[in-house]
Amino acid sequence: MLAYICKWVLVSALVVASQGATFTVENNCQYTVWPGILSNGEAQISTTGFKLQKGESRTINAPPSWTGRFWGRTLCNVTYTSNKRNFTCVTGDCGSNKVECSGGGPAPPATFLEFSQDGPNGTDSFEVNVFDGYNLPMLVVPQGYAGANYCRAAGCVKDLNGFCPLELQVSDLSGEVVGCTGPCCCTAKGTRRACAPTDESRLFKNACPRAFTDVYDDSSSFTCESGADYFLNMD
Repeated sequence: MLAYICKWVLVSALVVASQGATFTVENNCQYTVWPGILSNGEAQISTTGFKLQKGESRTINAPPSWTGRFWGRTLCNVTYTSNKRNFTCVTGDCGSNKVECSGGGPAPPATFLEFSQDGPNGTDSFEVNVFDGYNLPMLVVPQGYAGANYCRAAGCVKDLNGFCPLELQVSDLSGEVVGCTGPCCCTAKGTRRACAPTDESRLFKNACPRAFTDVYDDSSSFTCESGADYFLNMD
């Protein structure tokens, strides 16, 4: 059992133009978390997944112009079938069957940070996504270059598992709710009427106003000047 509440898993990212980003991931939860990383495009981070026990930390260097995702995997275990070693997680599993995700992304439900460095005019953009589901609270806070009003904290710090609608609940073998699947079924922009927010997505948005909750949710994407520091917390 996860025995909520987990304190903070901290990711601090010092972003330096032309030098890429440095992410320091610290697990202050009362249980083990397996962070996963997915790189999009040619710029790659050397590791794609690792284990952090309570109180452990690890520093990750990203190359310039890196884009990708960070998320946390929970309730991961190793089993053996016909002498084959299988590594799987109840939430956030990336399908690689290993601790390293090796190009795999998070299977719902999983809260994740979407980050893009060196955008137009040398900017970084980011959002915390619960559109595809939720497993852990997450908050990313820009530091350093505050920029304009668009450079603000993003994320979801509420325990959505605590009031997840019954039809969206994901439970472990003990019956504890450990994840909440995505609140929307519309995955591509068509018309606002066709992709209108659902009761579930409104529930998510009310709890987490600075997290991305539906396909038309443009209020939860933030942009900062390159050179900001970022602190990403997974509770």
